[in-house]
Amino acid sequence: MTFLLQVVENLRSYLMSDELANAAGVSTHTALETIPLVIGSRFRRRIIGTGGYVMNRAGLSLFISSINKTNCSPNTVSSMEDGLISDCMKSNGAKIPITERDGKQRFSRFSPTIFYTQKIARFVGTKCCIEELISLHYMRPWEMEWFYCMLYGVQ
Repeated sequence: MTFLLQVVENLRSYLMSDELANAAGVSTHTALETIPLVIGSRFRRRIIGTGGYVMNRAGLSLFISSINKTNCSPNTVSSMEDGLISDCMKSNGAKIPITERDGKQRFSRFSPTIFYTQKIARFVGTKCCIEELISLHYMRPWEMEWFYCMLYGVQ
């Protein structure tokens, strides 16, 4: 069994940052409230949900109003809802900014231990996460406990 670790305070900070505004192509972070936005781990220009993804209110409104359009594949049954939602949102005008910095991820689809202990590093690179990490996926219970202690100083 694997889990998703989320650092909510980093998400909150990133959503209010000028860095996200620049990535979305707007002048200030307050302008982000008015444009449909989906952020998360990107792979081949679409969001993949393994590291989680987030929509703002404008993005959620766009999704609700677009869900039955044919370009949103309303009758498709798939376990890849993240890709379908990403394609739907993008085709209806939502912005999907790049959330990585210097090749390091905010929404990591892998646990950091994978980067150093398995051969997957040759496919995704050896850079794991930025300091303002938002989520990690494929975490084992002991890894979650360890990272929680590292993040919050709990012994």
